Amino acid sequence: MSKATTLDDAYRILDSRKPLTVGQLPTLFVARAPKNTKKFIRDLINAKNIAEGKKFLYIGHRGSGKSTELRYITEQSEIKTRYHAVHVSLFSIFKQDTLTRDEMMFAVFTSLLRDSVSKELVSQGILTEIWKNSLEGLVKNLHERLFGIGQNGPTLPNKLELNLDTYLGDLEVNVASDDQLRNQLANKTDEFRRNIATVIRQIEVTTQSKKVLLVVEDIDKFNLKSAESLFVDYASALLLIPTTTIFTFPIGLRYSDTFEKIQRSFSAYTLPNMPTIHRNGQADDDGRANLRRILMQRVADQLIAENAIERMVDWSGGVVQIMIELAHSSVLEALTEDATQVQLAHVEEAFRRLCILNQGMFTPADYDRAAGLPAHERVAVKNTPQIQRWLNNGMLIEYENSLGNWCDISPWARQILTWDEKLNQSAAA
Repeated sequence: MSKATTLDDAYRILDSRKPLTVGQLPTLFVARAPKNTKKFIRDLINAKNIAEGKKFLYIGHRGSGKSTELRYITEQSEIKTRYHAVHVSLFSIFKQDTLTRDEMMFAVFTSLLRDSVSKELVSQGILTEIWKNSLEGLVKNLHERLFGIGQNGPTLPNKLELNLDTYLGDLEVNVASDDQLRNQLANKTDEFRRNIATVIRQIEVTTQSKKVLLVVEDIDKFNLKSAESLFVDYASALLLIPTTTIFTFPIGLRYSDTFEKIQRSFSAYTLPNMPTIHRNGQADDDGRANLRRILMQRVADQLIAENAIERMVDWSGGVVQIMIELAHSSVLEALTEDATQVQLAHVEEAFRRLCILNQGMFTPADYDRAAGLPAHERVAVKNTPQIQRWLNNGMLIEYENSLGNWCDISPWARQILTWDEKLNQSAAA
């Protein structure tokens, strides 16, 4: 993909909500922690020889770039020659705050089936078996809701009658938005797991020497209670998925009493944020250079003023998604003024709007806890419920560029605290 040469192009390209596509990786991907990535790839290669596969956690902040990094990993030749990778985007199906075990297994099942059908990796006989075992009741119920009782349930979709990939996509949308349909998923984990195993076996027969690699993303986008329940209460269901599987994992849960139990069954890897400073307050030149590279590989140099680039890097706190979001909003500010270059004032307004959007995350307890913090809380991350919540919603950012991990209040959270302090001072005066 070529760089944006106009602000209109930049506004289109700078989309913080989507990971890089496979086609964009060669030109836009920036290596983050190459040693850790190589170690992870080696572990995945060795896992191919384990009959039931191995289960991994991929830990990182929301917006840190986990999905892009995982796409990069699954596109490496040593992985592609050994695995058929299937990415499962849970939040694209269940756009809500909670996620149950049955909903996750439904999403894994439909995503795996859609991938295998679109690539002609399963036989018609397997489709018939799965249709009768799991889909027919859901689809019939859906049709009755759409067309009324008395309609005959649809027959097995196939290429001559109906596009199964499209149909499964429609089914996912309807199940996610209809509570009664979602309730039908309850207690069907074992059924979905059996069908997942059936599809996996068929894919491995079709692809001969390749194993299936499941990449289950977005678990960190649901609340901590849902994630903890999946990995503690229902860990056995995840471990029984009969192939190597990677689960994205919320950073906050790494600092909980349950993590020690979780990591007995799952191998954990972390994608660190790109630090803009060291723990002693000095600039981290390597981290800043990587952040700058990520941004400027997307847009031509003349589109963003130098001081505007520096401020985007500063205010990102090392979280890639925030930097891209700031750039996107700054471009819109510039376009609104009919400017041809993003200036510092545009970034300042974009950052102000980001802070306003995030103000609702603060509770009274957050203000009380944060009011006494020093200019930067460059301290080791602690195991407390509040710290877990702050890490999960991005108010606190963790870094790995010291002897031990440390954390700092995010730039947008610090700005909100500054506003609150000034308002309190004005009220007191």
